[in-house]
Amino acid sequence: MMKMLMMLVSRNHGRMKMKNLLWYY
Repeated sequence: MMKMLMMLVSRNHGRMKMKNLLWYY
């Protein structure tokens, strides 16, 4: 699940969303 989310985020925006996801997790 985390890998899929990371891939999806990277495809969409990448940095801001990844940071948000990291903060959320």
